[in-house]
Amino acid sequence: GDVNWIKTGELQNNRLFEVEEKITQIAVEECSLQILPLNSVLIAMYGQGKTRGMTALLKTPSTTNQACAALIVNSKKLSSNFLWHCLIGAYNAIRADAEGSGQPNLNSENIKKFHITLPSSVEEQECICNYLEKKCTAIDTAIEQKQELIVKLTEYKKSLIYECVTGKKEIN
Repeated sequence: GDVNWIKTGELQNNRLFEVEEKITQIAVEECSLQILPLNSVLIAMYGQGKTRGMTALLKTPSTTNQACAALIVNSKKLSSNFLWHCLIGAYNAIRADAEGSGQPNLNSENIKKFHITLPSSVEEQECICNYLEKKCTAIDTAIEQKQELIVKLTEYKKSLIYECVTGKKEIN
């Protein structure tokens, strides 16, 4: 097919430009699926491990399986970007609202009753988002650099251990 099909595993608190699977237009029609507009905010309603409560900001027209909820905002009152950032920040609180034994799930009522603090204007919301983008990018860069250093130090540690236990490095 040629219609984007999103699963919960693809929601990684990311902007979603590409998806792993596609379905046919016939499937869309027969299953009465909705093609979601750009900037829909997606949230994983259930899933294994950390999946439940993860989000994505939709950047390509797509449809989803039943495990994803789509929030379509009135752009005159709320920035999709701002809502998406709010949900990322509230990940633990959202997950705590899940219900059920075995594998707790979120439902539409959990999402509807969740409150966010809303600045008065979309412009202010976007200003906050721009600030977050700059800061988060800097933090992500720092994390990447530290992870690269960890990999190098881990390799050095393994090499040192190997050299010491095989006698290639003299120990005094």
